[in-house]
Amino acid sequence: MLGADPATILIPNSAIPDSVGLQAAPTALSLLHALASLQQARIDAYKAFDAGFAAYIARPPSSSSDDETFESLITDTTILFADLSREANVIARRLREEPVSRPDLANLVAELQALEKKQLETTVQYQVGQSETVFGSRDYSEEVAALKAQLAGAGQAVMDKWEDIRAELAEL
Repeated sequence: MLGADPATILIPNSAIPDSVGLQAAPTALSLLHALASLQQARIDAYKAFDAGFAAYIARPPSSSSDDETFESLITDTTILFADLSREANVIARRLREEPVSRPDLANLVAELQALEKKQLETTVQYQVGQSETVFGSRDYSEEVAALKAQLAGAGQAVMDKWEDIRAELAEL
């Protein structure tokens, strides 16, 4: 099996916005704590996906069972990221609504979501280029190097935005 299975990465119940919504009155604090749990789940999913990709790239080119395993990993990871994104969007919506009424925090969450999307898109481009370089008939090394730099920048932008959110969380 290639790396960790993202399907085994469980989102804590406290991270699920619906559980927050069951409270009599969700607070900005409870919503941002839920977001923190979602963010940790994203980090864990990236680690599992990166480990699976590294194992995929390191395998012999003729291993079709690894192809199927990696395709399954991609599918599972895509579903997980979509679920996490939906949940983060729910948190952003609830931050805008009464009784919380914190559009400033909702905007930070929306900005984080946009940065996460960019990071994921860049990750996919990087992995496709790397796969084609290793297993394909064309060398994309220059493009892969540029994408790796973009990926580092995207990751830093996510971390910077998360620091902004953590600063707001500390003030609550």
